[in-house]
Amino acid sequence: MSSTVTLGESSCSYNTISSSSCSKPYSEYKVTSNIDPCDAIPVQQSSCSSKSYSCESSRYPYERSSYSRHRSERCRRKKSQERAGHIKLQIPVGAGYLKNVVSDSGTDGVIWIEMRRINKTVTLQWEGFKGAMNVDSVSYITLNAVVLNLPTDKKQFPIRIVYNGKGIISFFEIDPADKSGIFKIYLNIEANSSSVKSGNSIEVPGTAISWITEC
Repeated sequence: MSSTVTLGESSCSYNTISSSSCSKPYSEYKVTSNIDPCDAIPVQQSSCSSKSYSCESSRYPYERSSYSRHRSERCRRKKSQERAGHIKLQIPVGAGYLKNVVSDSGTDGVIWIEMRRINKTVTLQWEGFKGAMNVDSVSYITLNAVVLNLPTDKKQFPIRIVYNGKGIISFFEIDPADKSGIFKIYLNIEANSSSVKSGNSIEVPGTAISWITEC
């Protein structure tokens, strides 16, 4: 048997047990069902043709536990973030022209980078790492990752590194057009390679940079 209950602005159809006692007022029935925690609609129990109920709505006829309300709030926040364009990505990468790589997380040879996008703003963060050059006469090391949401043209960001035990200011470069390495960390501010020798040590502290993507 099916009965229709009108609550506020919504009209919902509920499945009830077919018996001679179905003439009781709706409020006397104890309805138990699984509840969808994201939109607070009873699963396989009702079909609403108007506005959906929210967890905080006083018109919603079911009693909900604190745990269910908490899950509902988390679901709504997650859906809201997805609609706003929140994207988070963690990627393990290697470092080009560098040997004996050790990262802050303790992994040998692997550096974790994290990318997060909110609307059109992209943030790239990497953990600190250190190692030694394995070639002569190069002006940079690379982070070998292929990712989307890059800037439309070359961008450079000042960073601090420790080269051969000496702290210096250098820069991080993103070049979407360079197939040899999109992400580069230069070993000096002049991008000069003449002083770079195999075996020289380099330490790159963890930091983050941001840019605006076109779409």
